[in-house]
Amino acid sequence: MQKIKKVLIFGYGDLGSRVKALEANYNIKVYGVSRRLSENEDSLYRWDWMTNTDLPQDLLDIEWDAIVIILKPTSYDELGYYEGYCKGLTQLVQAIQQAQYRRVIFVSSTRVYSYKNNPIGKDTKPTPDDFRGHKILEAESLAIRSFANKLTILRFSGLYKDALDLSNYSPQTSRQLLPSENINRLSREAAASIIASVSTVLSLEQEVLICSEPTFNCKDYFESRFPDYRFNDSFTCKEQGKIFIKEALYNSC
Repeated sequence: MQKIKKVLIFGYGDLGSRVKALEANYNIKVYGVSRRLSENEDSLYRWDWMTNTDLPQDLLDIEWDAIVIILKPTSYDELGYYEGYCKGLTQLVQAIQQAQYRRVIFVSSTRVYSYKNNPIGKDTKPTPDDFRGHKILEAESLAIRSFANKLTILRFSGLYKDALDLSNYSPQTSRQLLPSENINRLSREAAASIIASVSTVLSLEQEVLICSEPTFNCKDYFESRFPDYRFNDSFTCKEQGKIFIKEALYNSC
């Protein structure tokens, strides 16, 4: 019988619970750590790495196949991104020094890329264009220094629960404002499957995986549906948006 692999998720929440729901599919056992769990459940722990340095002894006694780190900003300004990602990861690195683990999976973001990088492939160097991307990339650098060849970085596009609403892509009597001509997203179900899948594979080298659905181009979609209309007559886009080379995207299937 295949050995059940043990996975510890720091920042356990909606995404972590989706990974836990996949335990039988991937032959894994998920343990979760959250700063704000209201009560302890089976294999779930409340522990605030921002204020505590000593990891619960129960978690030090287990040899982990994978430790997953899912961080978020403490607030949505620059300080909040620094505290959530940079300071938070610094605290976690110190806390798990005595832990036994084979792999660390750090959940990052495609925010580390600018749309000026287009087209974005596996070898594209991140050049963020806002403080969010800069702080997340700073946290990536800390993870690289701390975990070296034991590290896998997952750069997720924006996570969503519901299908893309395309009802507004129709001819308009006046121009409508869209944030971007190209949309990049990843369903939470797919993100959970990627985490579960990567947790079961022991890589011997450092990895950076771009995790997104194929880029959705609003202009192409609109003009295929309404060939008698021009996209630019109905919509104004704030920016071009990111364009990912399809072959560069990680597929967990």
